[in-house]
Amino acid sequence: MIPPSNPHKTVHLGEFPLEVTLPCLRHRVAANIHQLLKFIASYLPDLHGVLAFASVSRAFHAAVHGDHFVFRTLFLRSYEPPRAGLSGYDFTAAFQARTKLLHGRLEQPEADEVSRDILLDASPYRRSALAQPSSTNLSYLLCLLTPHSAELQLLLAPGLFDLAKIDVETMRMLKGRVHSALALRVFLCKNYKPEMKLLKWLWYVYALFAGHLDPARRQGTFYQAGLLLQQERPGFWQGRLQSAPGSPPPPLPSRWLAAYTYLVFPPGPEPGEFPEDVEESGDNFLGEFRLEETSLGVLEGQGKDYRSFTIRKGRLESLPEDSIGAKVPGWRKIRFIKEYGSHGWKYEGVLLPGGAVALGMWWDALVPRDRAEQGRYGVFMMWAIDEGCEELGRRDTRLAIR
Repeated sequence: MIPPSNPHKTVHLGEFPLEVTLPCLRHRVAANIHQLLKFIASYLPDLHGVLAFASVSRAFHAAVHGDHFVFRTLFLRSYEPPRAGLSGYDFTAAFQARTKLLHGRLEQPEADEVSRDILLDASPYRRSALAQPSSTNLSYLLCLLTPHSAELQLLLAPGLFDLAKIDVETMRMLKGRVHSALALRVFLCKNYKPEMKLLKWLWYVYALFAGHLDPARRQGTFYQAGLLLQQERPGFWQGRLQSAPGSPPPPLPSRWLAAYTYLVFPPGPEPGEFPEDVEESGDNFLGEFRLEETSLGVLEGQGKDYRSFTIRKGRLESLPEDSIGAKVPGWRKIRFIKEYGSHGWKYEGVLLPGGAVALGMWWDALVPRDRAEQGRYGVFMMWAIDEGCEELGRRDTRLAIR
């Protein structure tokens, strides 16, 4: 008869003997192997490699799917931390869904839901004083194969226009659409409704000015665009967007640049055809100004384009997402009067979530609201710049060109 093996073993740690049992040693070795497999899996380059690793054996599968360690590591290596916090977050489901999105394997509306989740986790910041705000999450969204919704396309516009130039034909179409009485009626409506497709009109306005402000355009309307530095062009917000309706919006920036344009001939009631030489079909201005929120939702300011002006009767109002067909919170209506001494112009538009860009229309302050299309009107875009930027008026004494 073979005597049973001794289940006890003495291990020396330096000069100190330690008696352990063989089952204890086996457990410790197995635990160490489990941890080693988890670390190996967490350094694999992509989801495909991780899933292939997990299919090797039960031990490998347990290392990958036993907890969130592997997917948590992969997630935080690829994306910004989730706004909900690390505790209790389902890193496995989130990473798998985002990987499917990046490879174009998600259908609507799930694709938009995952995209919004990435967007709301984003926290853009300036990596240097001379750079635009940027973000890892936004970079991923800009590379998506899945088409964006109108809302996401508008919020990602500062990055999208770096990737695609706008040709002259598209510019002519855009100018025709945004200078129509139909567009004016949409922007002047006191109570927006989803069927008005306000986000579509905002996209048209942004695209028009993005084309005009492109310094590579030889026929650019705003010759001063060549004076703008990279950090002074329209860009992303800084910090996180509002994560839920009712949460406090970010403070309104104080320094702004603005571009606005109109046609010198009366447009028709609907989007129509315009002259071939669309670049010379209207007056166009570039200006700079300061805004101050003197009390909750009340704005005042002053600035300069071809003349000095004062901003008065300014208001900021929250805009319910369901009224414009949006899902991201933080949309606000902005309106004010820009006054040159005895005469002024009314401005009304939408401040995008993040508070860095506003788009809308303006019209003659002397013309009643219900007859605004009978007077002179046009579109505008305003965007926040850093407090340390040099005043544009010091580079060129004529801020505006007629």
